[in-house]
Amino acid sequence: MIDLIPEEEWNPPRLQLDHWDFTREVNRSEIDKNDDTELRLLAEKRVFETIQHTGGSGICIYEANLWYLDKGRLVKTWEGLLRETVSMPGGQLFQTVGSYQILHDDSEKPLLYYWHTQQELNPDTGEPLPGKLETSLQIYRWENGVFVPMNVEKPSGQ
Repeated sequence: MIDLIPEEEWNPPRLQLDHWDFTREVNRSEIDKNDDTELRLLAEKRVFETIQHTGGSGICIYEANLWYLDKGRLVKTWEGLLRETVSMPGGQLFQTVGSYQILHDDSEKPLLYYWHTQQELNPDTGEPLPGKLETSLQIYRWENGVFVPMNVEKPSGQ
């Protein structure tokens, strides 16, 4: 029996597999990079990023998907919102903007930090309205080939 890669209903605005390829050194300056660098894997996996663009009436979403191939099957390791713009009836406009960073050291348990900010926008100008920002952070640990959320304790007083 042959395992085939599953079909994903992604709509990538562009597909650049080298954009997020951990076989490339991510913490070196551009000057130091050369084509002779040794392959660098993320916990022994060659992980790629695909950006998906979705939406519909009054909504536009860009989402990051991290994945690798394992014995002919696609394994999604993490997905996260990069940008979401929502237009509400009555003229309200909301936007969420996010990003992530993977801290990769010599251990087999890299960490993924994901943060996003939600804000209400002025529907006429698209600029953020004052005092209406909310930012959150989630940390993920590499476990069994995927990133899983860690329970992070909030500092006292929050």
